[in-house]
Amino acid sequence: MKKFAGLCVQEIVQTYSDTLIRIAVHQTKNMSEAEDIVQDVYMTLMKQKNPSIMKII
Repeated sequence: MKKFAGLCVQEIVQTYSDTLIRIAVHQTKNMSEAEDIVQDVYMTLMKQKNPSIMKII
């Protein structure tokens, strides 16, 4: 299983999703768009060769 900053993807999603959604909704005022943004954040993280959560968030 791929890990990022010592955490597996499931741990990252559980840890950061609520905060990322809140921030994205605050910025966009649109839940659907916010969910798309958060998905893009996770996809960007997954594609990194040398991942660091702090580079994304």
